[in-house]
Amino acid sequence: MKKSLLLVSLMVILTSPIFSQQKSNTQPQPGHIVLMADGGYSLPLGKYASDDQKDSEAGFASGGFYIQAGAYWLGKHNFGIGVSYAFQQSSVQGSADSVPLNASGYYLGDKPWSNNYILAGPVFMKSIGRFDIQAGINAGFIISSWSGFNIVLPKFDSLSEPQLSEGVGTGFAFQVKAGIGFQVSSRIGIRLDLSYLGGSPSRTKTYYYYYYVVDPVLGIVPVYQGSEFTVKKKVNTFNAGLGITIKI
Repeated sequence: MKKSLLLVSLMVILTSPIFSQQKSNTQPQPGHIVLMADGGYSLPLGKYASDDQKDSEAGFASGGFYIQAGAYWLGKHNFGIGVSYAFQQSSVQGSADSVPLNASGYYLGDKPWSNNYILAGPVFMKSIGRFDIQAGINAGFIISSWSGFNIVLPKFDSLSEPQLSEGVGTGFAFQVKAGIGFQVSSRIGIRLDLSYLGGSPSRTKTYYYYYYVVDPVLGIVPVYQGSEFTVKKKVNTFNAGLGITIKI
């Protein structure tokens, strides 16, 4: 009996450092880097989903998807800094086919929204057993591609035709994100993420046009004038997806 107790005691003493090391490996340490990637469904909200033709900020967006990848640098007390890139795309409602641009012969059409985000901000990541709790607030820039940022320039004279100026919208972006993960191994985990992602892209186009006047000395001469046209939109989405984390 004494020999059995002695053998069990020795096994516990010899194996306890191994188990304690495996447990500590699941906890991100100060100075460590965590790589992350996720993707899933994107639901439009607010004016981004509005189909009100009288609202200049209406986005006519419907359901879509998003993907995001980045890295966390974790310091002390489970806090750190994160940087990431996100791509979010939304289909366009069918009613956009009949919406004219600047009351012209050009229409919004069915081209989807394509939004590119570059984000950075504080993050929090804490391990509880084999589970991870993650949260972050990010800010940065958005680059949006959609036919609603196209601008129809006015006719120069009665003989010319309106011209379509194509471009993208840019502006401020933000994200609030939270998730829970499960460590498959000491370095690799799977995660469920929820986020609120949005931005305020806009585009400004400066153009010049002319008209003719009768001058007593020079006769009929063109007079040039400049003008500016601005398109402002609001992008707001709720996103839910699955992802992976790698602790290095």
